[in-house]
Amino acid sequence: MKKRTFAAGAAVLAVIAAALAWSYPLWHTAYLICSLVKSESIGCQIQVALEQERLSNGQKQFLQTLSWILGIEETDCFKWRAEGTLFDSQGYAQLYCDAFKKPLTELYFSEGSTLVNIRMLYQRLQENFTKEHPLLGTMLPDWKYGAYISLEQIEELFQADLKELFQGNASASIKEQSFWKNLLMLKSMKRQKTRDGDWQFQTIWNHYGIALKTGKSNEGKSFAEVRGVNGEKSRQIKSFVFLFSSEEEKAIEIPDSVMKTEEIRQFQKLWQVLKGFTEGRK
Repeated sequence: MKKRTFAAGAAVLAVIAAALAWSYPLWHTAYLICSLVKSESIGCQIQVALEQERLSNGQKQFLQTLSWILGIEETDCFKWRAEGTLFDSQGYAQLYCDAFKKPLTELYFSEGSTLVNIRMLYQRLQENFTKEHPLLGTMLPDWKYGAYISLEQIEELFQADLKELFQGNASASIKEQSFWKNLLMLKSMKRQKTRDGDWQFQTIWNHYGIALKTGKSNEGKSFAEVRGVNGEKSRQIKSFVFLFSSEEEKAIEIPDSVMKTEEIRQFQKLWQVLKGFTEGRK
């Protein structure tokens, strides 16, 4: 009788151990995501590759003009990256074109609002344009307007829909998830071990093949990496990588030096002149 009881107890323990071993990657990953969300600030690195065939004519023309001013190949304008911080429903990021080590501009964003440092962008364009086209560079006046412009205003200025190229909802969706929601989400995803021994979760979302990996850095900071690839060429964003990491508190102050309507109209005239040069090269 004792042998049977012992055997039954051992079998139950074996089942529990197996269940814990199977579920460990699920609840451990869910815990790391929640730990990351509860961080004082979240460091954010984003890489985006654009799908040329899916861009609108306005977007293509904007990137074509940009590449000519910067003196780079047009294909170099299809890869962008951003580095910044998320804090208390606000964010800050520096925006890089893949061809340059220095940022082209910076962005501040909060719920429903995005501000772009147009002065910084103009000064970088002016600097590179003068290097590539010394004679034409003398035509560009020094900046004398407000420093920032809203994303809606910059779309009107450049006559191109840029919102989808700037905005990503991965950070918002992560912050909205609770431990149990994360657990249920992970349970529905395929999982496998990577070469470095971490667990990776995979699924299909909005036509993207998504891969999620979490872990701890050497400094003990939680991180989450989200990769997405669109193999059907059905979206303007061909692929993306989001890397979030826990950071110490970094408060963000939204600037108030915004361009006035009249200033935007004056700058728009200058942009039309630059577009004219680009169209003349076709």
